[in-house]
Amino acid sequence: MKTILAILLIAFNVSAQEKLNYSTKDIPEELKKNANAVIKHSEVILRINSQNELIEKEHTIITIFNSKADYLSEVFEQYNQDTKIVDLQLRVFNEFGLEIEKIKKNKFEDVSAVGGAAMYTDERAKYYSYTARSYPYTIEITKETKTNTTAFLKPFIPLEHYSVSVMHRSYSVINYTDIKLKIKEDNFNVSYISKEEKSNGVKYIVENLQAIDKEYQSPDFFDIYPLAYFSLEYFNMKGVQGVNTNWKSFGKWMYDELISDVVILSEDAVKEVKSLVNESDSNLEKAKKVYEYMQNKTRYINVAIGIGGWKPDKATNVHNLGYGDCKGLTNYTKAMLDEIGVTSYHTIVFGGEGIRDIDKEFSCAQGNHMILNIPNEDEDLWLECTSQSVPFGFIANFTDDRDVLVVTPEGGEIKHTKIYNASENKQHQKANVIISKNGALKATVNIASRGVNYNNRMYLTSLSEKDKKIVYKNDYSYVNGLEVSKIEILNNKEEITLREKVELSTLAYVQKAGSSFLFAPNIFNRQQTIPPSYSNRKTPLKIQRSESELDEYEIIIPEGMSVEGVSDNIEITEDFGSYKVSIMVNSNSIKYKRELIINAGVYDQSTYTKYRNFIKNIVKTDKSKLVLTFN
Repeated sequence: MKTILAILLIAFNVSAQEKLNYSTKDIPEELKKNANAVIKHSEVILRINSQNELIEKEHTIITIFNSKADYLSEVFEQYNQDTKIVDLQLRVFNEFGLEIEKIKKNKFEDVSAVGGAAMYTDERAKYYSYTARSYPYTIEITKETKTNTTAFLKPFIPLEHYSVSVMHRSYSVINYTDIKLKIKEDNFNVSYISKEEKSNGVKYIVENLQAIDKEYQSPDFFDIYPLAYFSLEYFNMKGVQGVNTNWKSFGKWMYDELISDVVILSEDAVKEVKSLVNESDSNLEKAKKVYEYMQNKTRYINVAIGIGGWKPDKATNVHNLGYGDCKGLTNYTKAMLDEIGVTSYHTIVFGGEGIRDIDKEFSCAQGNHMILNIPNEDEDLWLECTSQSVPFGFIANFTDDRDVLVVTPEGGEIKHTKIYNASENKQHQKANVIISKNGALKATVNIASRGVNYNNRMYLTSLSEKDKKIVYKNDYSYVNGLEVSKIEILNNKEEITLREKVELSTLAYVQKAGSSFLFAPNIFNRQQTIPPSYSNRKTPLKIQRSESELDEYEIIIPEGMSVEGVSDNIEITEDFGSYKVSIMVNSNSIKYKRELIINAGVYDQSTYTKYRNFIKNIVKTDKSKLVLTFN
C-alpha cells in the first residue's frame, strides 16, 4: 500500500512539474508590454497550525527580460532561533526553458539579516544573487519556513513591483486554529482578483495582470493598489503570547510584555539624571535637557535581538554602554523623563521620507521605527532619539505627518505626528550682487532653511570645505565659471534654522548681444526640471509636503547702464501652489523678488497637465533675462 501511495505521489509531482512551462514562448504579448519581467507563476500558502506554529510555503517562477529586473533574482530568506528554513532552492532556465543552473540551500551565502550596521543580532539570512549571462532568462524559487511566531503574517500583494506583469498568482491562508483570523482588504475594487472564502481561511487568485508604469509624484504604492493584511487575535511572538483584538489591546500587550520591565535605571543613573534639571524648569525645559544629555552620551547602533526585534533593551544597559537602537534609545530617554516627572510614551511609526501611516483601522504588528511622544497640552511633542544632531522636538522628513501607535499603560492609541506647513518648510535666500562692466559678477548669498529644508541642508555641517564648494557649484551649475571663496554655516538649534553665508563670483555671467547685454536676475534658485508628460495619466498627483521659497536679491548694475524691457509682475495661482515674481528697477540697482509656495495634497489625475504647465511656466520665468544697455 505504501509503495502504491509513493508511486501515486511521484506521478502527481511529475504531472505538476509538466504543467509548469519555463520557456518564455507562452507569455502573452500584452503582458510583455512595458514589462521588465513577468511573474509566470506565484503560489504562497500560509498554514497556521496553532498559536505557536506557522508554516509558509512559496513557489515562484519569474521571467526576466532585462537588467532592470535582475533584483527579482536575488533570494533572501531570514531565519533565527524561532524560525527555521525547511526548504530553499533556486533554479535558472534559458529562454527555451532548459535548466542552466540549480542552487540548493547549502550553496546560499549566510549573512546578517539586518546589514552591516548591526552590532548585535540573532537575525540571519540565506542569500543568493544570480548573475545573468543573457536575456531573457527564467528563475524558479522554492521556499518553505517553519516558525513559532505568528505575530507576522505575510500580506497579500497582487502587484508588488512597477513594470512587472503577472500571469498567475495565488495566495492562501489556512487557519487550523479556533483563533479568529482578521483580514483587511484595501483597494480591492478591481476585476483581476478572484476570491475564495473558506471556513478556515481564504484564497486569492490573480490572472493576466499587465505591468504598470511608475508615474511622477504618484501616491504611495499601497495607497492605490490592492493589499490585504492578516492577523490573529491571539498570537505568539518568540514565546510571548499576545492579544490583538484592537489597537488598545495590542498596545496594552506591548506595554505589559515588552516595555514595563525595561524602563528602569540604576540609583546612580537616577541621581545623574535628576542633577540635570532644576525645580523651576518647565516640563519642556526638563525634557530638552534630558534629550540633549541623551544625544551627547549615546550613539545609535542596530540591535536586532529580543522578542521579534520589538522589545527595547533595558534603560540601565543603554546608560552604561552608551549606545542602543531606536527602541533602546527611546526607552532610555523615557526612563530618564519618568524620573523627573515628565510623562512620555513609546511610539511605533513607519519611518521614512515617504509618508506612510500605521493603519488605524487594522491592528497588527506594523511599523519599522520607534520614537517618543510627550503629551503637551493641545500639541504633542515628538522626539527622534537616534540622532545626535537633530534639534529637540524636530521630526521633519522622517516621521512627520503620519498616523502612529502610542503605547500607554492603558493600551494603544493612534495619534498623528506634527505636520509642517509651508511657512515652516521654508527656504529664504537674500543676496547682494554686483555686476561689473565687463560682465563679471560678485555676490554674497545668505540662505536660511527651516523644516524639511533644514533637514535637507543639515548634511553641510559635516562636509569639508572642499566638498562644500562642490555642493554650491552643483546647486548653481547653470552659472558658468563659478568660484566659491568663502562659506559660513551656522546650525541654530534653538530656532531650528540652518544659516548659510556664501561668497562667490564668476567672470562671465552677463552675455553680450550686439550693443546690449543679457542676464537672468534669478541667479541662485532656478527650477530647472519639468515633470514628464503623460498622454493618459492613470494615478492621482500627490504632493507630500507643503513648502515655500522666498528669494530677494539686490543687484547693483554698472554706472552708465540701464535696464530695458522690464516685464510686469508675474503671479500664477493654482490649487497646488502659487508663484510670484516682481522686479523693481532703480537708477543703478535691481530688486528681484521671487516667492514659490507648494501645497501638499492629493490631486485628481485630470489636473496633472495643469500642474505640469504650472511648473513649466516657473522654469521658463526663472531663466528669463533682462537687457542692459549703455545710456
